[in-house]
Amino acid sequence: MSLELYVNSRGWSNDHDYNWVKVTDTSQRKNRPQILRSLHISDEDPNRVIEMGISTEGRFSLVLGRSGNQLLLLIADFKSSQRTDDKGRRIRNTIALVGDNSDEKTRRGIAAKALKPPKALEGIVDKQVTNDDSNREVGFKVSSDLIEELRRFEATDSQPAKTRTEPESHPNTRQERERAADELDTHQLPAGDGVFFVMTRNKK
Repeated sequence: MSLELYVNSRGWSNDHDYNWVKVTDTSQRKNRPQILRSLHISDEDPNRVIEMGISTEGRFSLVLGRSGNQLLLLIADFKSSQRTDDKGRRIRNTIALVGDNSDEKTRRGIAAKALKPPKALEGIVDKQVTNDDSNREVGFKVSSDLIEELRRFEATDSQPAKTRTEPESHPNTRQERERAADELDTHQLPAGDGVFFVMTRNKK
């Protein structure tokens, strides 16, 4: 299985604004997931999803989509518990997981975990992303353990996808989060390309 992990965060200094890095077992380097552009998700501000006129800026949001044989799970706006920038603002972490369809069950499991209380997934990401002033390129570092931590979550079932004619857009309420988490945990994702699942609170 090939599952690529990208993390968007920032360092403390004003010189280290938000940037994407691609994380592997041996390295991390500045790299933006190209699938964001393919799916019309802004690659300038990862916390703003423009597909279907939906903004995720400043809100926890979750997006699932496919382009060709590449499947994307984007989870935006995990809050850091301790990290702030030089103006005292809480730093946000966003993760993107990209891979082929063979990893779908893992992606669904991670998505379901992110939607269910308690905020265990947010805590895992928070622990693995830290400030690093010695990294002059981005000002933060991501533990290589994060990808293995995420791989532990796998959906429990693979029932056929529910038939839909339009992409799903969900308000970020507790009831909707629990309902969506249960469906992602048990049902396959729809076929075809495009963004087919968005959960956010803030609409344009």
